[in-house]
Amino acid sequence: MRNIKPAPKPDIPAFFDLVITKIQDTLVSELPWLDHAFGKAQELVRTRDNRDYRYPGVYVRRDEYQNVEPNQGLGNYSFFVLNDPQQVERHQNQYGRVTADCALILWVDLSKVGSDIEAVKAEVLGVLKRMRLVVGNFTVNTISEKARNVFREYSLKEVESQFMMYPYAGLRFDGEMTFLEQCNS
Repeated sequence: MRNIKPAPKPDIPAFFDLVITKIQDTLVSELPWLDHAFGKAQELVRTRDNRDYRYPGVYVRRDEYQNVEPNQGLGNYSFFVLNDPQQVERHQNQYGRVTADCALILWVDLSKVGSDIEAVKAEVLGVLKRMRLVVGNFTVNTISEKARNVFREYSLKEVESQFMMYPYAGLRFDGEMTFLEQCNS
């Protein structure tokens, strides 16, 4: 049994967080090597050497964020980037479909996974394809593995050098996340 501190999740998930928490749970249960499945990351900024650096942070609680830039102290982990704008589509006032471009980003130590990057890619994609979510879905359109693509929203120079060299690797599964809104009338 793995002794892993769970990634923070909303107490009462709503909207896209409902879809994300279901995916988080599935990833942790289906990928034995995944230590943490974090939720949505926000773009945070810190100043170093008189320059602003953008990095991903996952909200934990009251003014506290977990930095999820490549970090071997976190083990193998994933997080989501949910992009704006979100498209809303209504169908005969029965329900609405809300769609957003989204990415699932993983950072892994391949020596602890026990396989190469192609096997990890296939395993994660297989889990995502088999997943059945009632509240929505996540459809993968592209996969990236180069540092400049995986962490493209962020200014992480370290990622391009030491944190993306074997045995470390990053993967980005870009696609669309859909939330199916139920009509209350």
